[in-house]
Amino acid sequence: MMLYAFKFPIFVIDSYTKRFCVANKIFDSSKLDYDVYQEFFEKNLKRNYRLYNEFHALIVAWAKDNK
Repeated sequence: MMLYAFKFPIFVIDSYTKRFCVANKIFDSSKLDYDVYQEFFEKNLKRNYRLYNEFHALIVAWAKDNK
């Protein structure tokens, strides 16, 4: 919500993001704390709401193609 509505550079963590991370062996489990995922993306991507938005959209597209 903060990313899309207010353009705050806060990376969205949802089931698509967690599934992407597990499938690509970034993390071993989708049951990790929300903050672990968010810290990973925010530490490794430039802090920019447009980049976060685009990256998350790509993860969603990936998840829909990899059910």
